[in-house]
Amino acid sequence: MPRHGAILDIARRTQLCTHDSEIPKRFATCANVRTHFGEGKTGSATVRRSFAALLREQLGLMAQPRNRAKPGYFANFGISEDGEVRLSEWMNRNLTLSTWPRPSERIVLDSVETLVIREWCPPINVAKNPRKDPRLSAARKRMATDARAWVEVC
Repeated sequence: MPRHGAILDIARRTQLCTHDSEIPKRFATCANVRTHFGEGKTGSATVRRSFAALLREQLGLMAQPRNRAKPGYFANFGISEDGEVRLSEWMNRNLTLSTWPRPSERIVLDSVETLVIREWCPPINVAKNPRKDPRLSAARKRMATDARAWVEVC
């Protein structure tokens, strides 16, 4: 378990973010942040899929295809609507979001993101992380398997 205050995930965002009263004030709001912390779209947010996989039993989360009408791409699993609510509540209670404003358009965010992830190895990052946690990979794989099985049953 990471220590209190540890950096868990690093991601670049290129949209200008503004305040939205529907999301706790400590979070900036832009489309990506709303997807991660507000609206609850696990099937469209890597960081939510990672937390959902790790908190599966604790929060009673059930994996399903992110698009139940057209199942596929099970690695991008979704969770039930009530599970989305529980996961959003947990994230809003337990996580803090920080931002770093790009000081110049000449700075390439992808390069900065890659360097920071490789240096700090935040445990929730699955891409670009040289020290991926095999427990996270296994938990996400189990959720993908559950999403695939959901299609076969329903």
